[in-house]
Amino acid sequence: MKAYLKILSFIALAFLAQPAQAGFNGSGNCVRSTGVFTGAQVWQNTRDAGRAIRADDQDTHDNGLVDCIENTVTLDGQNTPSANLPMGTFKHTAVGNAAARDQYSAAGQVQDGDFLELGSVAGTDTITGSASPAISAYAAGQTFRFVAADTNTGATTLNVNAVGATAVQKLGAALVAGDITAGDAVAVYYDGTQFQMLSPARTPVLTAGGIATAALADNAVTLAKLEDGTEGDTLYYGASGAPTRLAVGTAGQVLAVNAGATAPEWADKLTSDTVQTATGVETEFDFTGIPAWVKRITIQLAGTSTSGTDDLVLLIGDSGGFETSGYLGSVSTGSVSPENFTAYFQLDFNHTAAFVNHGRIVLELLDPATNLWVASGSLGRSDAANVFSVGGSKALSGALTQVRITTVGGTDAIDAGSINILYE
Repeated sequence: MKAYLKILSFIALAFLAQPAQAGFNGSGNCVRSTGVFTGAQVWQNTRDAGRAIRADDQDTHDNGLVDCIENTVTLDGQNTPSANLPMGTFKHTAVGNAAARDQYSAAGQVQDGDFLELGSVAGTDTITGSASPAISAYAAGQTFRFVAADTNTGATTLNVNAVGATAVQKLGAALVAGDITAGDAVAVYYDGTQFQMLSPARTPVLTAGGIATAALADNAVTLAKLEDGTEGDTLYYGASGAPTRLAVGTAGQVLAVNAGATAPEWADKLTSDTVQTATGVETEFDFTGIPAWVKRITIQLAGTSTSGTDDLVLLIGDSGGFETSGYLGSVSTGSVSPENFTAYFQLDFNHTAAFVNHGRIVLELLDPATNLWVASGSLGRSDAANVFSVGGSKALSGALTQVRITTVGGTDAIDAGSINILYE
């Protein structure tokens, strides 16, 4: 019986004895072991097995606990993890703000933009600022923000943490004066070569070809988007094809085309030539330089008389001179039979030196293709109760440029009166 119990005792001892497993078991549990027994009751197992508590068992056990302790992270930072630390959806709380690039950040720092905001910003065209934590080199993808201290005057650089002054560009080009204004919130992106400004210029400036015509929707540009001008000005395309501004004219003027037919201009609705007054020696009064666009001419006479008996006549002409044939029409007065004319527009007949004529004759362009003009009007005498009426037509070889008041023979002096023309 004793022999049987002894055999059972050895079997139990063999069953309870386990290989020593010091430290954590890979599942986060600290394993206790004496080298003979392993588990939560190693000393009780030793007692029950009738085994004495030995120094080597104690050392094995204590060394296992030391292994567990040394595999934990200390509160005061005396050691570091040797592998990734899974948090199991839990969080580090009440963490301090990161002060170096190898520290993780508090959510508040990220939300507040602490890592992007530059401090101690200074400079106009050579801007300096400090990032915190400080950087020691630029890296593609870095983004910084700052409030400008001054307004730039031209090409600009940025130097962060004294790493080096690097160009700041906008849309791939150097900045121009006013792209950054004092107090502006500016954002820049480092592309590996220079900083690109993400925030727009204070006053957006379109570069040449910045907006393609095809990119604009039809009927999309409103008057509000056009540059303000001066009240009354007119826009037109000049010789180069560029928009040109015509300043407003004066009251009563109308929009016309210049002599070269290249641009608009303001013109009087009725243009008056210079009044010509008889001095007793003139045999004719010419009005030249009449613009080609004129369609209507009014010849005005007041107190006109001559020194002889030749009838008063009107000639018209083009750049080749006055024409003396091809006139058709007649002049009449009272009960006297009308007279026809062919070499001029006749304004009176049976003329004497006593005649003093007043009135107007109107020329109107009937057919621009053939330069056909019609004439009509009347002259009343102040020396007698008599009125002359005239009507006729004449086609010129070119555009009308001049008119002449003279006499049939062209030798009698026009010795009194004033003559002028209006054209439109």
